[in-house]
Amino acid sequence: MNMKEYAFGIDLGGTTAKVGLFTTAGALLEKWEVATDTSNAGEHILGNLAKAVKDKMQENGITAEQVEGVGVGVPGPVLDSRIVPIVCANLGGWGERNVSIQLSGLLDGMKVLVGNDADVAALGEIWMGCAKGCRSTVMVTLGTGVGGGVIVNGRIIEGAHGAGGEIGHISLDPQGPPCACGKRGCLERLVSATSLHARLQCSDERMRASILREAGTYLGTALSIPVGLLDLADVCVYGQSDIVNDTLLSAAQAQLDLLTGSSFHTRTIIRRCECEGEITLRGEALSVLHDYLENR
Repeated sequence: MNMKEYAFGIDLGGTTAKVGLFTTAGALLEKWEVATDTSNAGEHILGNLAKAVKDKMQENGITAEQVEGVGVGVPGPVLDSRIVPIVCANLGGWGERNVSIQLSGLLDGMKVLVGNDADVAALGEIWMGCAKGCRSTVMVTLGTGVGGGVIVNGRIIEGAHGAGGEIGHISLDPQGPPCACGKRGCLERLVSATSLHARLQCSDERMRASILREAGTYLGTALSIPVGLLDLADVCVYGQSDIVNDTLLSAAQAQLDLLTGSSFHTRTIIRRCECEGEITLRGEALSVLHDYLENR
């Protein structure tokens, strides 16, 4: 059976969902947003997403027979299309639900694949971004929190509970600030855009540089764990330009070099992501293509 012509990618966030229509050759045809309705425990979220996909298909004269599938990225661990409830509390207290089956039902049986948003963003980077052509990489996103995705030999590392790659919850300071996960001093509390913006807000230029260098050092320390353990060649970092800038990345690179340099480890390069806001959408579309290739 030949691969169909189109695939949809959905990046589901607590405020909006970004939706993309792709060709299965990788071209992004259209991108738009849908408000995330978290009322009534998020009961309308999937219905609204299904409507967004169906409306776009009708608008472009696309039939279900032309769509290979829909990839959905969610902000939390995923295992067998189940979402750990507490991690996705920003989606209206969804609870545990099988997004793949429910959304597929709303789309009249269309194939739906679900993954952690940082994991599928990592797929997007090796497909079309700064890690293009690299089969083993780690992706870090600095935003409201700190997300992470690890790919080894072209495959996402999901882990036993769907939380593989959650670099944001590596504790670097057991006496540090408390984290929502229950630990203290997690990377997320130290280098997320939320935490850094709060510190940078009233700082002069010299202090800003110092804060970002410190954050970069923390990031490099955390990255040394997956890089050293899995022999990863590339690291991709995504975030706003005032946070993920040369100051932070240079400090992270220096710390990573210090902690992983050896006679048997080739230098791992930290790069700024190139696909910007499209990385997760591209990764979700790619997950659909991966599924086709593995199951044809």
